Amino acid sequence: MAPLLPLPAGRVDIWLTPLAAVGADEQRRYAGLLNAAEDAAWRRFKGAGAALQHLVARALVRTTLSRYAAVPPLAWEFARNAHGRPHVAAPAEGCDLLFNLSHTDGLVALAVGRGTPGLRTLTLVATASSALPARVALPLLVLGSTVFLEAHLVLGYLLGPAATALVKRAGPVVVALFAVLVGALLVRALLRARAARVAGAGGGEALQEWSEAVCPACLAVTALRARALTTRSSQPLPRS
Repeated sequence: MAPLLPLPAGRVDIWLTPLAAVGADEQRRYAGLLNAAEDAAWRRFKGAGAALQHLVARALVRTTLSRYAAVPPLAWEFARNAHGRPHVAAPAEGCDLLFNLSHTDGLVALAVGRGTPGLRTLTLVATASSALPARVALPLLVLGSTVFLEAHLVLGYLLGPAATALVKRAGPVVVALFAVLVGALLVRALLRARAARVAGAGGGEALQEWSEAVCPACLAVTALRARALTTRSSQPLPRS
């Protein structure tokens, strides 16, 4: 077994796996790493591309985590928190490892950290997979985050007094309408996620990524990525 990789607190390692590099032999080996629930979910996919993406993502998590802890890939157990995020549930020696999966056309990305990283892991993954030079990506991140924050401040100043007065006059009605609107949006998102899953697009993960990617900077980087896609720093799936 290869020596364990160091991973000090505050550092995030990113692993990228191009799906085009995964052949039939690798797929059979990766399938042997899935537990019963993961295997059942993999077999439910209708599209070959989505099925491969799911398979590689699950195998990438298991084999990569085993690079940082003396745990066999098959021994990892996972659970989801209240927000639906997967995390290590067992064994105990690996519970301090945090991970986050992301994917785009033809590429699966995994971020691994120990403790809570200082930056959002999905931002790191998006930056790594975008293949954009820093001189392009960093101004977009700064501009997007600044505009996003300032827009909320402006809306608060402009609409705050009117909203406060409206709530005081018709509090229960406003709350009820807001609850109905939020519920309708949630139902719509879940239905779209279900439709995507049936079509083989990994709807559950797509819904989670959509909720994570509302930052204008992330959207801008994603849009520009289509014009500047190169996999200059990809690493193959770790071998167990």
